[in-house]
Amino acid sequence: MEDDREIFLYMASLIHNGTYNYGIRWKDFYAAFSGISSSDPRKICSDLVKDGYVESSDDNDPFMIISRISVDASDLTIQRVFDAIRKDAGSYNLAICYSIEPSLVKSILSAAYYGSYAVRESPVAKALVPICTSDEFQKDPRVAKIVKDSISGWSRDLSTITPLIRNRWFSDLLFMLKNGKYGNGGFNYIENMETADRDEFIKGTVSLIDNGLLVTLILGLGKIISIPEVTKSMEIYSHRTRKKDRVTRVYSYLSIGNDIMVGLEFLIGSFEFLPSGNEILGVYLFIAGSSQLLIRPIIEISKRIHLYRINRTKIDLE
Repeated sequence: MEDDREIFLYMASLIHNGTYNYGIRWKDFYAAFSGISSSDPRKICSDLVKDGYVESSDDNDPFMIISRISVDASDLTIQRVFDAIRKDAGSYNLAICYSIEPSLVKSILSAAYYGSYAVRESPVAKALVPICTSDEFQKDPRVAKIVKDSISGWSRDLSTITPLIRNRWFSDLLFMLKNGKYGNGGFNYIENMETADRDEFIKGTVSLIDNGLLVTLILGLGKIISIPEVTKSMEIYSHRTRKKDRVTRVYSYLSIGNDIMVGLEFLIGSFEFLPSGNEILGVYLFIAGSSQLLIRPIIEISKRIHLYRINRTKIDLE
């Protein structure tokens, strides 16, 4: 019973201190804990309410700890918590992937949660996400050893990955990995994608994390980017990206120029209307400035249409 209480407290502290503990309820935590213990989690939690650690522990109450929990986890606790992760394939894949490239996983998960995309939907999986992505848990030497052993036996078979080359979101991912476009700026990199591209990218990469293929991709990145089909895909991606950058820059200049003209028309119109007493010219300038305000959304719409056409146009490189 004491061991189970320690495991309960350790898991609770990891979730409480975790980054991705969004939308977790006590019933989710109970489901995750019950997978590795025969003890009644509700009984343990009711004791925590009495001890002042928890305010309420009903199934549908949000998971919330109101007093800091500090646990010196034993080897048994570490092993059993990792067993809970291992029992859920998606959580296990997430934990291994996070241990290899935490910055990349954070970039993807942050974009997914910020955009309200489903990441891990089952109660058990939802509760395990903040544990799998806990730096406190991952940096424990005992966890690092378990992860190292898992990686050593990980499949390096790229046959299930190569068909994904045809997807644009996969080219985005390869570009991120190859050029290090993740880490602190990775979330911004994803957010700056066009909406349709971003949706596909998040769904695709979350799926790769879930089924363990992102780990396989990272471990075999050198091999996969040397495949001729992938090399060509990356060249096409770079060519398309350069075109989109040029188009975006042109429309930005047009928008800035339009804003300057609107400002000048209102400024000159104000001087003409009031100090100079030239009401007619002042009114005309106000009307012109007001009309030009409509040009900005037209510029934005035109830019989006232009970028959409670039995205959908087939590019053949000689």
